Amino acid sequence: VGAIVGNVVVVIDALDESGTAMSRRHILSLLTSTEAAHLPANFRILLTSRPLPDIEYALGNSQHVLKTCLDDVPLESAESDIRLFVTKEVGHLKDIGSTEIDQIAQKANGLFEWARLACEFVRPSKAGHTVKERFDNAVTLQSGEGKTLLDATYISILESGIPTSPVPLSRFCSVMRQVLMVMEPLPMKTLSLMRMHFPSKEDRYDISVILEFMAPVLSGISDHSTPVRPLHASFYDFLTDRSRSGVYFVDMSDSYNQSFASLKILCINLKFNICGLESSYFSNAEVADLQKKKAQNILPHLSYSCRFWAQHLWRTAFDSRLARLVNTFIGSERLLFWLETMSLLDLVGNAADALACTAKWLL
Repeated sequence: VGAIVGNVVVVIDALDESGTAMSRRHILSLLTSTEAAHLPANFRILLTSRPLPDIEYALGNSQHVLKTCLDDVPLESAESDIRLFVTKEVGHLKDIGSTEIDQIAQKANGLFEWARLACEFVRPSKAGHTVKERFDNAVTLQSGEGKTLLDATYISILESGIPTSPVPLSRFCSVMRQVLMVMEPLPMKTLSLMRMHFPSKEDRYDISVILEFMAPVLSGISDHSTPVRPLHASFYDFLTDRSRSGVYFVDMSDSYNQSFASLKILCINLKFNICGLESSYFSNAEVADLQKKKAQNILPHLSYSCRFWAQHLWRTAFDSRLARLVNTFIGSERLLFWLETMSLLDLVGNAADALACTAKWLL
Protein backbone atom coordinates (compact mmCIF):
# COMPACT_ATOMS: atom_id res chain seq x y z
CA VAL A 1 0.00 0.00 0.00
CA GLY A 2 2.84 2.38 0.88
CA ALA A 3 4.23 2.11 -2.66
CA ILE A 4 1.04 3.45 -4.24
CA VAL A 5 1.54 6.91 -5.75
CA GLY A 6 -1.25 9.42 -5.21
CA ASN A 7 -4.32 9.32 -3.01
CA VAL A 8 -6.43 6.16 -2.74
CA VAL A 9 -10.01 5.99 -1.47
CA VAL A 10 -11.72 2.62 -0.96
CA VAL A 11 -15.52 2.95 -0.83
CA ILE A 12 -17.65 0.39 1.05
CA ASP A 13 -21.25 1.37 0.39
CA ALA A 14 -24.25 0.17 2.44
CA LEU A 15 -22.41 -2.23 4.75
CA ASP A 16 -25.68 -2.74 6.63
CA GLU A 17 -27.18 -4.39 3.53
CA SER A 18 -24.29 -6.83 3.04
CA GLY A 19 -25.81 -9.70 5.03
CA THR A 20 -26.21 -10.72 8.64
CA ALA A 21 -24.25 -9.52 11.67
CA MET A 22 -22.35 -12.82 11.55
CA SER A 23 -21.31 -12.31 7.91
CA ARG A 24 -20.08 -8.78 8.71
CA ARG A 25 -17.97 -9.83 11.69
CA HIS A 26 -14.78 -10.43 9.70
CA ILE A 27 -14.78 -7.16 7.77
CA LEU A 28 -15.59 -5.21 10.95
CA SER A 29 -12.66 -6.86 12.71
CA LEU A 30 -10.39 -5.78 9.84
CA LEU A 31 -11.67 -2.21 9.87
CA THR A 32 -11.12 -1.91 13.62
CA SER A 33 -7.71 -3.62 13.64
CA THR A 34 -4.36 -2.03 14.48
CA GLU A 35 -3.34 -2.42 10.84
CA ALA A 36 -6.31 -0.35 9.68
CA ALA A 37 -5.46 2.31 12.24
CA HIS A 38 -1.97 2.70 10.76
CA LEU A 39 -2.70 2.86 7.04
CA PRO A 40 -0.55 5.33 5.06
CA ALA A 41 -1.69 8.94 4.99
CA ASN A 42 -2.58 8.67 1.29
CA PHE A 43 -4.99 5.77 1.91
CA ARG A 44 -8.52 6.25 3.20
CA ILE A 45 -11.62 4.06 3.58
CA LEU A 46 -15.06 5.63 3.15
CA LEU A 47 -17.86 3.47 4.56
CA THR A 48 -21.60 4.16 4.49
CA SER A 49 -24.13 2.32 6.61
CA ARG A 50 -27.16 2.60 8.81
CA PRO A 51 -26.14 2.44 12.50
CA LEU A 52 -27.07 -1.20 13.12
CA PRO A 53 -26.02 -2.39 16.60
CA ASP A 54 -23.03 -4.53 15.53
CA ILE A 55 -21.69 -1.85 13.18
CA GLU A 56 -22.25 0.96 15.67
CA TYR A 57 -20.57 -1.01 18.46
CA ALA A 58 -17.50 -1.97 16.40
CA LEU A 59 -16.82 1.30 14.61
CA GLY A 60 -18.18 3.68 17.23
CA ASN A 61 -15.58 2.49 19.75
CA SER A 62 -12.60 2.76 17.38
CA GLN A 63 -10.57 5.93 17.84
CA HIS A 64 -9.19 5.86 14.29
CA VAL A 65 -12.72 5.95 12.82
CA LEU A 66 -14.24 9.36 12.10
CA LYS A 67 -18.02 9.11 12.20
CA THR A 68 -20.32 11.57 10.45
CA CYS A 69 -24.10 11.34 10.75
CA LEU A 70 -26.15 12.43 7.75
CA ASP A 71 -28.36 14.34 10.16
CA ASP A 72 -25.39 16.66 10.66
CA VAL A 73 -24.89 17.33 6.93
CA PRO A 74 -26.32 20.75 5.99
CA LEU A 75 -29.63 20.35 4.16
CA GLU A 76 -28.45 22.77 1.47
CA SER A 77 -25.56 20.46 0.59
CA ALA A 78 -27.79 17.38 0.29
CA GLU A 79 -30.39 19.34 -1.67
CA SER A 80 -27.76 20.47 -4.17
CA ASP A 81 -26.64 16.87 -4.75
CA ILE A 82 -30.24 15.71 -5.07
CA ARG A 83 -30.93 18.42 -7.63
CA LEU A 84 -28.05 17.13 -9.78
CA PHE A 85 -29.37 13.58 -9.47
CA VAL A 86 -32.94 14.55 -10.40
CA THR A 87 -31.71 16.57 -13.39
CA LYS A 88 -29.86 13.52 -14.71
CA GLU A 89 -32.80 11.16 -14.12
CA VAL A 90 -35.80 13.12 -15.41
CA GLY A 91 -34.51 16.47 -16.67
CA HIS A 92 -34.89 15.30 -20.27
CA LEU A 93 -38.61 14.52 -19.94
CA LYS A 94 -41.24 16.77 -21.44
CA ASP A 95 -42.80 19.14 -18.89
CA ILE A 96 -39.90 18.68 -16.45
CA GLY A 97 -37.86 21.86 -16.21
CA SER A 98 -35.78 23.62 -13.56
CA THR A 99 -38.89 24.54 -11.55
CA GLU A 100 -40.07 20.93 -11.33
CA ILE A 101 -36.55 19.71 -10.52
CA ASP A 102 -36.30 22.26 -7.69
CA GLN A 103 -39.65 21.12 -6.32
CA ILE A 104 -38.57 17.48 -6.18
CA ALA A 105 -35.24 18.40 -4.57
CA GLN A 106 -36.98 20.51 -1.92
CA LYS A 107 -39.70 17.94 -1.29
CA ALA A 108 -37.06 15.23 -0.73
CA ASN A 109 -35.88 17.14 2.35
CA GLY A 110 -32.40 15.64 2.07
CA LEU A 111 -33.57 12.04 1.52
CA PHE A 112 -32.05 10.57 -1.65
CA GLU A 113 -34.25 7.49 -1.59
CA TRP A 114 -37.39 9.61 -1.77
CA ALA A 115 -35.92 11.56 -4.70
CA ARG A 116 -35.09 8.31 -6.50
CA LEU A 117 -38.60 6.97 -5.95
CA ALA A 118 -40.13 10.25 -7.11
CA CYS A 119 -38.11 10.06 -10.34
CA GLU A 120 -39.28 6.47 -10.90
CA PHE A 121 -42.84 7.59 -10.25
CA VAL A 122 -42.63 10.50 -12.71
CA ARG A 123 -41.21 8.44 -15.58
CA PRO A 124 -43.95 7.28 -17.99
CA SER A 125 -44.52 3.58 -17.28
CA LYS A 126 -48.25 3.08 -17.88
CA ALA A 127 -50.90 4.49 -20.18
CA GLY A 128 -53.37 7.05 -18.92
CA HIS A 129 -51.24 9.75 -17.27
CA THR A 130 -48.96 12.43 -18.65
CA VAL A 131 -45.55 13.14 -17.15
CA LYS A 132 -46.91 16.40 -15.72
CA GLU A 133 -49.79 14.57 -14.04
CA ARG A 134 -47.44 12.02 -12.54
CA PHE A 135 -45.15 14.80 -11.34
CA ASP A 136 -48.08 16.61 -9.71
CA ASN A 137 -49.11 13.39 -7.96
CA ALA A 138 -45.57 12.84 -6.67
CA VAL A 139 -45.01 16.28 -5.20
CA THR A 140 -48.48 16.53 -3.64
CA LEU A 141 -48.09 13.30 -1.64
CA GLN A 142 -48.78 13.92 2.03
CA SER A 143 -47.35 11.92 4.91
CA GLY A 144 -50.17 12.29 7.43
CA GLU A 145 -51.47 9.87 10.05
CA GLY A 146 -48.03 9.28 11.51
CA LYS A 147 -46.59 8.00 8.24
CA THR A 148 -43.45 9.47 6.73
CA LEU A 149 -43.30 10.89 3.23
CA LEU A 150 -41.18 7.88 2.23
CA ASP A 151 -43.93 5.52 3.44
CA ALA A 152 -46.54 7.52 1.54
CA THR A 153 -44.40 7.22 -1.60
CA TYR A 154 -44.01 3.46 -1.19
CA ILE A 155 -47.77 3.07 -0.73
CA SER A 156 -48.45 5.22 -3.80
CA ILE A 157 -46.08 3.11 -5.92
CA LEU A 158 -47.64 -0.14 -4.70
CA GLU A 159 -51.17 1.13 -5.25
CA SER A 160 -50.30 2.04 -8.83
CA GLY A 161 -49.12 -1.50 -9.59
CA ILE A 162 -50.75 -3.93 -7.14
CA PRO A 163 -54.57 -3.98 -6.84
CA THR A 164 -55.90 -4.50 -3.33
CA SER A 165 -58.43 -7.13 -4.45
CA PRO A 166 -57.91 -10.49 -2.68
CA VAL A 167 -55.98 -12.51 -5.28
CA PRO A 168 -53.40 -9.90 -6.39
CA LEU A 169 -52.84 -8.73 -2.83
CA SER A 170 -52.42 -12.27 -1.50
CA ARG A 171 -49.96 -13.07 -4.28
CA PHE A 172 -48.02 -9.87 -3.62
CA CYS A 173 -47.60 -10.73 0.06
CA SER A 174 -46.61 -14.31 -0.77
CA VAL A 175 -44.06 -13.35 -3.43
CA MET A 176 -42.53 -10.60 -1.32
CA ARG A 177 -42.29 -12.96 1.64
CA GLN A 178 -40.30 -15.33 -0.55
CA VAL A 179 -38.06 -12.52 -1.83
CA LEU A 180 -37.38 -11.17 1.66
CA MET A 181 -36.93 -14.52 3.41
CA VAL A 182 -34.28 -16.09 1.19
CA MET A 183 -30.88 -16.38 2.86
CA GLU A 184 -29.21 -14.83 -0.17
CA PRO A 185 -30.87 -12.88 -3.03
CA LEU A 186 -31.90 -15.06 -5.97
CA PRO A 187 -32.76 -14.24 -9.60
CA MET A 188 -36.39 -14.34 -10.70
CA LYS A 189 -36.00 -17.64 -12.57
CA THR A 190 -34.61 -19.40 -9.48
CA LEU A 191 -37.34 -17.97 -7.26
CA SER A 192 -40.00 -19.21 -9.68
CA LEU A 193 -38.44 -22.70 -9.87
CA MET A 194 -38.46 -22.95 -6.08
CA ARG A 195 -42.06 -21.73 -5.93
CA MET A 196 -43.11 -24.63 -8.14
CA HIS A 197 -42.36 -26.85 -5.12
CA PHE A 198 -44.45 -24.93 -2.59
CA PRO A 199 -46.92 -27.24 -0.78
CA SER A 200 -50.08 -25.51 -1.99
CA LYS A 201 -50.96 -25.59 -5.70
CA GLU A 202 -52.41 -22.08 -5.36
CA ASP A 203 -48.90 -20.77 -4.66
CA ARG A 204 -47.29 -22.36 -7.72
CA TYR A 205 -47.28 -19.55 -10.26
CA ASP A 206 -44.73 -17.51 -12.16
CA ILE A 207 -43.71 -14.70 -9.81
CA SER A 208 -43.33 -12.30 -12.72
CA VAL A 209 -47.09 -11.66 -12.45
CA ILE A 210 -46.17 -9.61 -9.37
CA LEU A 211 -42.52 -8.69 -9.76
CA GLU A 212 -42.78 -7.14 -13.22
CA PHE A 213 -44.57 -4.20 -11.57
CA MET A 214 -41.95 -3.78 -8.83
CA ALA A 215 -39.04 -2.26 -10.77
CA PRO A 216 -39.13 1.06 -8.84
CA VAL A 217 -38.33 -0.72 -5.57
CA LEU A 218 -36.58 -4.00 -6.51
CA SER A 219 -33.50 -4.95 -8.50
CA GLY A 220 -33.51 -7.94 -10.86
CA ILE A 221 -36.79 -7.08 -12.60
CA SER A 222 -35.62 -6.03 -16.07
CA ASP A 223 -32.44 -8.15 -15.98
CA HIS A 224 -33.56 -11.64 -14.97
CA SER A 225 -29.98 -12.78 -14.28
CA THR A 226 -29.67 -10.23 -11.48
CA PRO A 227 -30.77 -11.26 -7.97
CA VAL A 228 -34.08 -9.79 -6.83
CA ARG A 229 -33.67 -7.63 -3.74
CA PRO A 230 -34.95 -4.31 -2.36
CA LEU A 231 -33.14 -1.36 -3.90
CA HIS A 232 -33.06 0.22 -0.46
CA ALA A 233 -33.21 -1.28 3.03
CA SER A 234 -36.03 1.12 3.93
CA PHE A 235 -38.39 -0.86 1.68
CA TYR A 236 -37.74 -4.02 3.70
CA ASP A 237 -38.38 -2.09 6.92
CA PHE A 238 -41.58 -0.65 5.44
CA LEU A 239 -43.02 -3.99 4.29
CA THR A 240 -42.31 -5.81 7.54
CA ASP A 241 -43.92 -3.17 9.77
CA ARG A 242 -47.72 -3.56 9.72
CA SER A 243 -48.27 -0.06 11.13
CA ARG A 244 -46.48 1.41 8.10
CA SER A 245 -47.42 -0.85 5.18
CA GLY A 246 -51.04 -1.66 6.08
CA VAL A 247 -52.57 -4.07 3.57
CA TYR A 248 -49.14 -4.56 1.96
CA PHE A 249 -47.66 -5.93 5.20
CA VAL A 250 -45.43 -8.99 4.72
CA ASP A 251 -45.45 -11.44 7.63
CA MET A 252 -41.95 -12.86 8.18
CA SER A 253 -42.79 -14.99 11.20
CA ASP A 254 -42.74 -18.38 9.46
CA SER A 255 -40.60 -20.03 6.79
CA TYR A 256 -42.82 -23.06 6.08
CA ASN A 257 -43.08 -22.69 2.29
CA GLN A 258 -39.35 -22.12 1.90
CA SER A 259 -38.55 -25.12 4.11
CA PHE A 260 -40.96 -27.39 2.24
CA ALA A 261 -39.73 -26.29 -1.20
CA SER A 262 -36.05 -26.71 -0.30
CA LEU A 263 -36.57 -30.22 1.05
CA LYS A 264 -38.75 -31.20 -1.91
CA ILE A 265 -36.06 -30.01 -4.32
CA LEU A 266 -33.46 -32.11 -2.49
CA CYS A 267 -35.66 -35.21 -2.59
CA ILE A 268 -36.33 -34.82 -6.32
CA ASN A 269 -32.99 -33.61 -7.67
CA LEU A 270 -30.21 -35.16 -5.60
CA LYS A 271 -28.61 -38.28 -7.03
CA PHE A 272 -25.47 -40.37 -6.80
CA ASN A 273 -22.39 -38.81 -8.43
CA ILE A 274 -24.40 -35.77 -9.43
CA CYS A 275 -21.58 -34.27 -11.49
CA GLY A 276 -20.73 -37.53 -13.29
CA LEU A 277 -17.14 -37.66 -12.05
CA GLU A 278 -15.07 -40.47 -13.55
CA SER A 279 -13.49 -41.53 -10.26
CA SER A 280 -14.00 -40.95 -6.55
CA TYR A 281 -10.28 -41.46 -5.87
CA PHE A 282 -9.37 -37.90 -6.84
CA SER A 283 -9.83 -34.86 -4.65
CA ASN A 284 -12.09 -32.09 -5.93
CA ALA A 285 -9.02 -29.97 -6.67
CA GLU A 286 -7.72 -32.66 -9.04
CA VAL A 287 -10.88 -32.89 -11.15
CA ALA A 288 -10.59 -31.11 -14.50
CA ASP A 289 -13.42 -28.68 -15.36
CA LEU A 290 -15.08 -29.21 -11.99
CA GLN A 291 -16.51 -25.69 -11.97
CA LYS A 292 -18.13 -26.32 -15.36
CA LYS A 293 -19.53 -29.66 -14.19
CA LYS A 294 -20.99 -28.04 -11.07
CA ALA A 295 -22.62 -25.26 -13.09
CA GLN A 296 -24.20 -27.82 -15.43
CA ASN A 297 -25.44 -30.26 -12.78
CA ILE A 298 -25.97 -28.34 -9.54
CA LEU A 299 -28.45 -25.73 -10.72
CA PRO A 300 -29.00 -22.57 -8.64
CA HIS A 301 -32.24 -23.72 -6.99
CA LEU A 302 -30.61 -27.02 -5.97
CA SER A 303 -27.46 -25.30 -4.75
CA TYR A 304 -29.54 -22.91 -2.66
CA SER A 305 -31.61 -25.74 -1.20
CA CYS A 306 -28.50 -27.75 -0.30
CA ARG A 307 -26.99 -24.80 1.54
CA PHE A 308 -29.99 -23.36 3.34
CA TRP A 309 -32.73 -25.98 3.87
CA ALA A 310 -31.80 -26.44 7.53
CA GLN A 311 -31.78 -22.71 8.25
CA HIS A 312 -35.28 -22.38 6.81
CA LEU A 313 -36.39 -25.42 8.80
CA TRP A 314 -35.07 -23.91 12.03
CA ARG A 315 -37.18 -20.80 11.41
CA THR A 316 -40.33 -22.86 10.89
CA ALA A 317 -42.74 -24.00 13.58
CA PHE A 318 -42.98 -27.78 13.92
CA ASP A 319 -45.42 -29.31 11.43
CA SER A 320 -46.20 -33.01 11.00
CA ARG A 321 -46.34 -32.88 7.19
CA LEU A 322 -42.99 -31.11 7.06
CA ALA A 323 -41.55 -33.55 9.60
CA ARG A 324 -42.50 -36.47 7.32
CA LEU A 325 -40.67 -34.78 4.46
CA VAL A 326 -37.61 -34.26 6.66
CA ASN A 327 -37.63 -37.95 7.60
CA THR A 328 -38.00 -38.92 3.94
CA PHE A 329 -34.85 -36.95 3.21
CA ILE A 330 -32.60 -37.85 6.15
CA GLY A 331 -33.81 -41.46 6.34
CA SER A 332 -32.75 -42.35 2.82
CA GLU A 333 -29.68 -42.43 0.58
CA ARG A 334 -30.50 -38.84 -0.41
CA LEU A 335 -28.71 -37.74 2.75
CA LEU A 336 -25.49 -39.25 1.37
CA PHE A 337 -26.11 -37.57 -1.99
CA TRP A 338 -26.53 -34.26 -0.15
CA LEU A 339 -23.20 -34.74 1.67
CA GLU A 340 -21.53 -35.44 -1.68
CA THR A 341 -23.06 -32.29 -3.18
CA MET A 342 -22.01 -30.22 -0.16
CA SER A 343 -18.48 -31.50 -0.67
CA LEU A 344 -18.57 -30.39 -4.30
CA LEU A 345 -19.76 -26.97 -3.10
CA ASP A 346 -16.83 -26.87 -0.62
CA LEU A 347 -19.33 -26.66 2.24
CA VAL A 348 -19.25 -30.13 3.76
CA GLY A 349 -18.10 -28.54 7.03
CA ASN A 350 -21.55 -26.95 7.38
CA ALA A 351 -23.34 -30.30 7.27
CA ALA A 352 -22.89 -31.12 10.96
CA ASP A 353 -24.57 -27.89 12.10
CA ALA A 354 -27.44 -28.43 9.64
CA LEU A 355 -28.09 -31.94 10.94
CA ALA A 356 -27.81 -30.82 14.57
CA CYS A 357 -30.43 -28.11 13.97
CA THR A 358 -32.66 -30.67 12.26
CA ALA A 359 -32.41 -33.07 15.19
CA LYS A 360 -33.41 -30.31 17.62
CA TRP A 361 -36.32 -29.29 15.39
CA LEU A 362 -37.64 -32.86 15.27
CA LEU A 363 -37.52 -33.32 19.05
